[in-house]
Amino acid sequence: MTKKNSLLGIFILSTTLTGCLATNPAYLGGTMATVSQAELQSSPQFTDEELQQRHSELRTSFQQFRASPDSYFDTTGAIDCELSTAGQWMVTHGKSEAEIKAIQARHGVQFEMEQDTRIESVKLLEGECVNGMPEGPFVGVGSYTQTVTTDASSSTSKAKVRTEATANSGELEGEARFLTRQNSANSYNGQTVNIQTLTATSGVFKEGVESDTHLILTANPAANTTTTLVRRNQQTAMGPQARVDSYMGSRLTSSTSMLNDVTHGWMTNYLLPEGQRRTCFQYGEMVDDGACSGMTMPAIAAKPMPDDLLTKMVRRDNQGEYMSPYTSDGVLAEWVNIGTNASMGSTVGSGVGAAAGSMVANQVLDSVPFAGLIGGMIGSQMGKDAGREAAISASGGWETIRESSDMSFDSLRDMAVYLTQKYGREPTYGDAMQVTLQVYPELEGALATAY
Repeated sequence: MTKKNSLLGIFILSTTLTGCLATNPAYLGGTMATVSQAELQSSPQFTDEELQQRHSELRTSFQQFRASPDSYFDTTGAIDCELSTAGQWMVTHGKSEAEIKAIQARHGVQFEMEQDTRIESVKLLEGECVNGMPEGPFVGVGSYTQTVTTDASSSTSKAKVRTEATANSGELEGEARFLTRQNSANSYNGQTVNIQTLTATSGVFKEGVESDTHLILTANPAANTTTTLVRRNQQTAMGPQARVDSYMGSRLTSSTSMLNDVTHGWMTNYLLPEGQRRTCFQYGEMVDDGACSGMTMPAIAAKPMPDDLLTKMVRRDNQGEYMSPYTSDGVLAEWVNIGTNASMGSTVGSGVGAAAGSMVANQVLDSVPFAGLIGGMIGSQMGKDAGREAAISASGGWETIRESSDMSFDSLRDMAVYLTQKYGREPTYGDAMQVTLQVYPELEGALATAY
């Protein structure tokens, strides 16, 4: 692991923001272009009038928060409510523990890091408490500690967060706002730097999932400048997709495409002396630029299909042509877990996959790659066949795949529609699709045309 990658990993995790989990994975090496004081002291100007209005309102709230942060975390007069573990994670992160762990696992693979989050305390200040969970409009305050460790660096952060949102049956629904104060000790090469950051996040949740555009403002109290992140969210057939634009003051510094909370697609850095630089990523790893050409991820249909029609699409056995990555009780099949533990979706599917066709043709395989996941990265059928066999082997072989499945499909279209409609918003969906698309690369076309 390179030192730059270590720094990048720590930077991403230190800027992981409560509620939106937006990140700013910008280029950290080399020389950056100078940002003028005028740019640092001003704010972004958006052509979208609604976005501009939302930014102005959040900026006003953020200025008030920066003036007196302690008052926002005062728990005097808290409601007599013993929040459950699920309730505590909702207040501190806006997500379930399983969702946070899944995101951290993907970051761990991309940046070779270990992460741990420990909730310290959570209090409900306003709202109704039902079975240990907030219900309806609520205000809560919580604290947690997060550690991040790589082979070259480490970070320990203690955070306090105030959440103002609405809960509906255990999920956030509607507009939510998070105010966070985070004190981090970042160690690298024997040196430790202590940093305090204040953050304000606002955006809409639908059934517990970040939707539409989220805004994140963050600042170091010692500095008189604010960083703005604009995260545009979309639920796709491949998992949650986001584009994150980062501004330092009013200066656009980077734009990053993400899938399942790891870098996927173009990352553009605008803060280099020679001008902008674009880098192509696939599932968190740098690949040839050609992999990003035509990379598309079809959105999940806005209108859910009736349950009675969905039920007819799936077989309740393993005798169909295509095995389901989920079992009938809604958990990942064992073959998916085996493939995920083998890091199949992040290592086999990146730089190796980009060159798989030519590698097969020249018979220089040290390990057999697989066909490209999105956008037809591999042109030859030979490369696709070799890739599929590698993916099947990494998942335990056909016998394991079939024996650990209790649901299957007779057609790719049924499989595409059923999986996206039934599980598309599950925290495990991204991992399921990364493995499944390698075992069944032809599923990609069905996902692209099912809607």
